[in-house]
Amino acid sequence: MAKIVGTDANDTLFGTDENDNIWGLGANDTLDGGLGNDFLYGGAGNDGLMSFSGYDELDGGDGDDRLELNGTGGVARGGAGIDTLVINLSGTGNRVTFNGMNRHVTFGDPAETDNHIFYRGIERLELTTGSGKDIVEGGTGDDVISTGDGADIIGGQSLPNTHNQLSSLGADVIDAGAGNDTIIDRFGANHLSGGSGDDSITTTLSSAELDGGDGDDTLRFEDADRTDDVTVDVVNGVTSTGTAFHNFERVYAHTGSGNDTLLGGLSRDNLFGGNGADRLFGGENNDYLYGEGDDDRLEGGAGVDSLSGGEGDDHLSGGDGADRLIGGEGADTFHWSGFEVRHSSIDHIVDFDTQSGDVIELGGFYPGDTNIYNFDSFVAASHDTEEGLYVAFHGETEGILIEGVSLADLSADDIAFTL
Repeated sequence: MAKIVGTDANDTLFGTDENDNIWGLGANDTLDGGLGNDFLYGGAGNDGLMSFSGYDELDGGDGDDRLELNGTGGVARGGAGIDTLVINLSGTGNRVTFNGMNRHVTFGDPAETDNHIFYRGIERLELTTGSGKDIVEGGTGDDVISTGDGADIIGGQSLPNTHNQLSSLGADVIDAGAGNDTIIDRFGANHLSGGSGDDSITTTLSSAELDGGDGDDTLRFEDADRTDDVTVDVVNGVTSTGTAFHNFERVYAHTGSGNDTLLGGLSRDNLFGGNGADRLFGGENNDYLYGEGDDDRLEGGAGVDSLSGGEGDDHLSGGDGADRLIGGEGADTFHWSGFEVRHSSIDHIVDFDTQSGDVIELGGFYPGDTNIYNFDSFVAASHDTEEGLYVAFHGETEGILIEGVSLADLSADDIAFTL
């Protein structure tokens, strides 16, 4: 075993083909173990320690060090300072499993000792994997994770009692690459990119840039614990919290207890207002809107939408398309305008309840919109069916089906007319 010792100057030290001990001592040194199973110690200074073969042990010592393991297993200790560990496994086609909280990486057959990496004292991790089906769970540092081809699962710290959901801490940069990937980031990365493939990204309403990439991608904002007022604008791909997002075919947004505004876009959106007096607008596709707590305003827009007010006295308007409206608890208002009935189909009210104070509101009608302008004309346009009361705007193709309700159940107090 060779022992190679540097000086207090900036040294570049190379190992032999055998098992070596390499000591950098003072200043900013560069150490390369070469072949064999080597021990590399940077000492004082900002050092670079590199391993390209064998099962090496790297210790940065004092200073801000950069430790590299290139396609090899080993042990890495950062020591004092702000240290970076670079793990490059891009050449492997085997699965890489990385658990940041346990500071442990395996690749290939975990029964082989040389296929393990253990590290401590690292403030920043840069991990690149290959074409295997990787499982990556980041830790509390500032992680940069780039996965290659393969259907990867990427996230961060695996929190207790979360049924093995993945989540991340720290300011992360995640690039999933090719394949159908699942990225779950619970504490807000700086940049998430799904790459090609059909990807699923779950994150919080943090300040971040999110790119679904090619394929049929899904974005989920899960931030039900927020208490401030937030806006999620799917049309323009921005949020009031500083998130920018694009290239997603489906968007789910679940906000907290603030008075939130959620604006759907061209994608198939699922918008959950949480507690608070929220405003939810569905956009151009087939959307699902759920107000949850408090008095919410839900507008479906174009498409075949499903609206559910939840608790509170909610205001629901389906817009174009054959929509499904559920008021939930409270005294809810179901609204149709003259413009909507000219571009509508048959909307369903699932839970109209006169005892709770629910009201059907018809407003903004002009000649030719419909023949309904007061309660008597409403009665004339309505007839009972096996499913409930059908109110015809234009024959049997455009109107309202009030499920479980008969004409005899309604009075003039249940129907409102506005300008």
